[in-house]
Amino acid sequence: MLVWPQKKALVLKSRNPERLINTIPAAKSFTVKGVPYIAVPDRMEETRVLRAMGYNAPAPIRHHYDWPGRFKPFSAQLEAAAFLSMYDRAFKRQVRHDG
Repeated sequence: MLVWPQKKALVLKSRNPERLINTIPAAKSFTVKGVPYIAVPDRMEETRVLRAMGYNAPAPIRHHYDWPGRFKPFSAQLEAAAFLSMYDRAFKRQVRHDG
């Protein structure tokens, strides 16, 4: 899998490109020197679908987020931000009802 930052897309080869295109309507197929590829928008929902299909897609925050401030995050901070951005339930507060 290749990240194409200029197009904000993930580029991959697939053994079953029809399944991928049917599952992710925004995916586009193209060929380079006779080799078929699929370009999938590098967005949260598409990344979640790719992961559910068994692809090891990186979190979009890793490539398309402009970190504010003077300092870039450490690798552990980037890993935590990527995890939290992909899994909504990881940071939602649990409300306890005592009854």
